[in-house]
Amino acid sequence: MEIRTIHMLRHGLTEGNLRRLYYGITDLPLTEQGYAELAKLKAAGIYPDVSGCRLYTSGMLRTEQTLTALYGDLPRQALPDLRELSFGIFEMRCYEELKDREDFQRYVNDHSLDRQAPEGERRADFRQRTRGCLERLLRDTEGDALIITHGGVIGSLLLELFPDQRRSFHDWLPEPGHGFSLAFAGLEPHAWRRF
Repeated sequence: MEIRTIHMLRHGLTEGNLRRLYYGITDLPLTEQGYAELAKLKAAGIYPDVSGCRLYTSGMLRTEQTLTALYGDLPRQALPDLRELSFGIFEMRCYEELKDREDFQRYVNDHSLDRQAPEGERRADFRQRTRGCLERLLRDTEGDALIITHGGVIGSLLLELFPDQRRSFHDWLPEPGHGFSLAFAGLEPHAWRRF
């Protein structure tokens, strides 16, 4: 069976990253620092060559801006199912603002798939949405691909794809502007490397 590569890249730095906010569905742009860091990483040559790759983003501004900053205005397709988790009423708030709330403490201490911020997305639904999207892409398309998406999406998918690695979600969470190249044989993950 042919091996294909799927590159998954986390978007560049946003105000939400700098302020350490819980944000997922808020459509924040990259910061000037985010653009500068992407340019520095590009100059260092860490990014994959995408000639011959299909290009995808989650459709959110920060992913679209990251793709354009790194590769120019190339044709791409938006995959809305690879958007970040909705944090509901915790969206755009930081830990310091939330730490004394009982509903927030229940949320951060719940490690089950039923974990859900009030008015937010349930973790199980998020995992099903993102995993289903990746499986459809692998099943319905051919060749290599670059996907620019979000840290939570990448961390969650790699946790599921490589359960035998005994890593936590946070071990799989790339810094802004970084990601993973994943080798697949059909729908099965074969290997990974960080960039």
